[in-house]
Formats: sequence, C-alpha cells, structure tokens
Amino acid sequence: MGKKKTTLQSKAWRLAGESLQPAALSETEERILSDTFAAFQRLSMEEPSLGVGAAAMRGRETAVRACLGYFCERFGDSYEREAVTQALATAAAIPVRVGVYAPESSVLLGAALWILDYVEKENLQPEVVPLLPEDCEADELSFPPIAEFRYPQELLPRMMYVLLNRKSSSLKEFRKLIGLIQKNKRDDASKLRQSFRDALLDYFGRFLEVCKRVAPSQDSAQDAASPLAPLPNAKDLFAVGKKQPPPPSLKDLPERTPDVTFLLKTPGLIGLPPEKMRSELYYRRMSELLSEFAVRDPYEICAAYLLLERENDLLTSLNTLTNAVLACAERRLPWACAHSGRLPPAHGDAPSEDALRYVFRAPSGDGEPDGSPPAGALFSEPQLFYMATGYLLPRDRGISQELSAWFQEEGISEARSRELSMAAMAFSAASDARTEAVGGVWEAAGAESNRPAGEARGAKQEPDDAERIAELARQLKSAKQSAHEKEQAIRKLEEQLRDEQKRAEQDRMELRGLRDTLFRTRSGEAPEFSSADQPVQFPWQVRRRVLIFGGHDTWSKSIRPLLPGARFYERESLPDLNAVKGADVVWIQANALSHKFYYRIIETARRESIPVRYFGFASARKCAEQVVENELEEAPES
Repeated sequence: MGKKKTTLQSKAWRLAGESLQPAALSETEERILSDTFAAFQRLSMEEPSLGVGAAAMRGRETAVRACLGYFCERFGDSYEREAVTQALATAAAIPVRVGVYAPESSVLLGAALWILDYVEKENLQPEVVPLLPEDCEADELSFPPIAEFRYPQELLPRMMYVLLNRKSSSLKEFRKLIGLIQKNKRDDASKLRQSFRDALLDYFGRFLEVCKRVAPSQDSAQDAASPLAPLPNAKDLFAVGKKQPPPPSLKDLPERTPDVTFLLKTPGLIGLPPEKMRSELYYRRMSELLSEFAVRDPYEICAAYLLLERENDLLTSLNTLTNAVLACAERRLPWACAHSGRLPPAHGDAPSEDALRYVFRAPSGDGEPDGSPPAGALFSEPQLFYMATGYLLPRDRGISQELSAWFQEEGISEARSRELSMAAMAFSAASDARTEAVGGVWEAAGAESNRPAGEARGAKQEPDDAERIAELARQLKSAKQSAHEKEQAIRKLEEQLRDEQKRAEQDRMELRGLRDTLFRTRSGEAPEFSSADQPVQFPWQVRRRVLIFGGHDTWSKSIRPLLPGARFYERESLPDLNAVKGADVVWIQANALSHKFYYRIIETARRESIPVRYFGFASARKCAEQVVENELEEAPES
C-alpha cells in the first residue's frame, strides 16, 4: 500500500529510433498519470464499442511513463513538468484506437507508393520483387482506386497485399521489406523516423498551447471535478464513424473542455476553412493553432508509421497525437478528396491542334546539330510535345475546356490550369489504352508496348536528336520553374499588401472610436440609445467574448450586473494577455487605466486583429448601452 512505482527498466524503449531511459516520477506526476488513466479507463469499460480494452490502456500508460522524461525535457523551457505530464496523459488516455480517424487502406496506399519510389531510386527491384506474391488482383483487396502509370499495373496490388497482411500471412515478407530501408547506407530509416517525430512534437506543442492559453469559462471550471466531469454524453463524443451530428447537449463542449475538444476534433477539421474551424472549436486561438498544423510529405509520413510500428516505437502508442499526424497526412493524399458529384470531363471532343503555328527556336549553344530543323521553321503542338518527351499526343481527343475552367474556379492560374488539363487528357488516353489492352494481343507484347517512342526507335535514333530533345526538355522545365517562382513571389507580395491594408483598416477603426469618445466627452451630453426598434432590458447577456478594462471601482461595480457574461479586469491587476487573444472585442474605460497597461492591451489586440472600442461616458448604464448597441450592429439577431 502506498508504495511508489519503480522506474521501467525491463524493456529497451525507443522514441524515433533513439534509446530512452525512463526517469523517476514525482508523487505529483504519479498522481496525475494514475488519476487521468483511471478516469478514462472507467469510460472505456462503460462503452466496449470504443474498442480500447484494459490491456491497451495499461500499454498506453506504460508508454507515457517511458517517454515522459523526453517530453518534459523537450518542452521544459516553456511549460512546467506537471503541465506536460497532464497533457501527455490526457492525449494518450482518451479511449480512441490509433488509426481510427485515418483509413488504414488509404495510409497503406500512401506508404506503398513511397516504398515503390524508394525501391526504384535505390535499384532494389531484385531484392523486392521476390517478396511480393505472384498472383494478386486489385479487386480482391480493399484500397482506394488510383491510376498509377509509373509502375506495371499489377505491381501496386502485390505491394498492397504485403502491407495489408503485414501482421499475418505476409509478416515475414513485410519484415524483409522494412529491413531493406533500415539497412540502407544512406540512413533513410532515420529520416523517416525524424519526420514522424517532428510532426508529432509540432502537434503536441500546439496542444500544450491550448492547455495553457485557453481556459474554460469559470462556471465550467467549477464543474470540472475530474477529467470526465465536463464531458456530457461522453459515449456519443468518443463514438467514431457516426454519420449523424452530435447531440445538442454537446454544443457547449468546446467552451467547457478546450483541451479534449482540440484532440478529438482535429482529424475532422484538418483542411477545412478557418471560419469552420472557429465555429467548431469556439476559441479563436484553438482554430489558429490547428489551421497552421501540417506535415511536410504525406507519403513519407505513411511509410514512417509502418517503420515505427514494425520497431514497436513509442511514437505509435501515443493515441490522439499519433492519430493527428496520420489524419493530417492522409488528408493531403490525392485520393482523400473523394467527390460525389460529377466533375468536368478529362478531355474534350475536339482533336489536338495540329496547325503549324509555333516558331522553332534552336537551343542555345555552339552551332546547330546536324539534322536539326532550321531556325524559324513552324511546328504544331503535338510535334513540340514529341520533341520534348518522345510521346505522341492522342489523335482522337483534345484539352477539355470545361476542366480547365473548373481548375481556374478552384483558384489555379490560367496557364497552370491548361497544363493540368493537358496532363488529364494524356492520362485519360493512357488509362483507356490500358483498359482495352487487358487480355488482348497488346498486353502480350509486355514491356515493348509501354516503352516510350524515343526508346522504341532504338538504334535508328541519332545521338544528336537525343541531345536536342534533352535540351528542349531542360529548357521547358527551367521556364516552368521560373514562372512558378514568379507566381510565388507575386502571391507573397499580395499577402503582404493584404496584411498592411488590414492593419491600416484596424488603425482607422480605432481612430474613429477615439474621435467619437473625444466628441462625446467634450459635448458633455450623451446621445440616447439609437436602436429604438430593439428595446434593451438590463441585465443584458452578451453574445460574444467581451473583455472590459479600466474604470473606477464604483463604475466597475455598477456596470458588472448590467452585462453578465462580459469579463471585467481590475485596474490594478496586470491584464491577462492570453484572455485578450481569445476575445471578440475589447472595451476600454480609459479614465482609470495606466499607460503601461493600456499599451500592452492595445499591442496584443492589434497583433491578434481584435477590434478595440472605447467608452465615452462616465455613466455605467450609458456605457452598457454602448456595448449592447455595438453587439446589435455587429451581430444582429436572425
């Protein structure tokens, strides 16, 4: 009884491939871990459908104990150990299965393509092909349908079979496949581990910011007797995959439990507009933190998870943190954008443009190669395409104008939209050719039928022709890269201009408020409340997050009962800048506020783009009418 738990020494723990030595925990940290996991353990027992049993919960708690020292050391400069302990315990203890928010087949498909690219880059085909099953049809497996032309049609299903059965019939092959990455002299396995670790630590840092900066309302905080106390209808909250919206009793969950809400709603909000995030997360700071979270390479993250899973790394046992990284990566994969509506066709009915209208300009260099076209000769689009790639454009179809217009409606430039439409047309033709060739004489031709035109000619192709084609391809690539860099520079300047305009507008609004206040002060007479058609009865429950600073004690005592829900701050107290960051509007009574406090509030509000208003009267009731009038103007009742 009461014996302190010993440090875990019996297992070699690893985090992103690095060995860890679990540190001894203080009594406070032991209590935080025990209480948090015990509370969520009760929830998982009450709802078996969550799929997280007692053994899984014990494994997660063990993982947290093993890596807690690493996380405390990593974030110790900004957060107290107890805060890091509570955040890590909460993230791991929530009874949700790892990978439940990101479909396994989608993540494995991203990993399969990364592995195939890696095998080709490192010339590992002789070692990999024997590991893949001979007969494997895509129809027998369950993974998103894609059209991949880089590899033979049957190769991707064979790789997916190994990954989908990595814990059963293909365990031996999967281990050898991962072993090829682990043993590579370039240490690519280390890069994979670090990419997943950096993404997870980035997300955990944002979660810590939520825990520290975003506080629930005072009434809700009084109800939070345990980690589960503020969670109404917790069974519905943790049920994954439900199609119906959450019950009405959950509408105040973001305000009451911002930390748990941030973890649970992250997968469903990734990729949504900022305003949608804000409506779901309630607090401005939470939506800002989540909207800025991203992974560098989604394919790399998918492959990294498989590697870490094979190595029993701690990063795969941190539950909602692991889920967030996988969900963010899966959301960025091309096939994650499932669309139920009808998109424009990939190609048009009109054939490709064969008119000789483009003037040939020889590549710059010493002289002209023998057999090169004379300068000024006219060529068509298909001819230039062939010179650059060695491929023929389809003869029976052209670029889809509808698809190009759709790309532009989605915000892509006109030039880039045309490039994507041409690529769609070419891929559509290649896909049709593959489909028609199945079981026919073309399929029997093997690799010869898929060989580029330039390779099919073999010895008939002159070396000078190959050099000219390569030079044209380099010039085309260079021109596209230059155009892309210019577009990026223009986009950055436009963003800077928008930021400057936004700051200027904020300054004008603040100046307008100061002028109104000065006029009312000098006139000595306050105008009556202007919204006569909307009579106001006090007390008035404010609808937004309203912060009020300044004012004498008697004024503050009189106005508080008139505006329940607004937050007042004593004039002698240091302003809570974190509260300012989450406000919708800041009101200032400047007759009893020091310059030091005033400028701290103003600088924070400007930095966070929060509007500032000024009281123009000494009367508490007239000031309250100002707040109500502003609310009705900014957010009229529907």
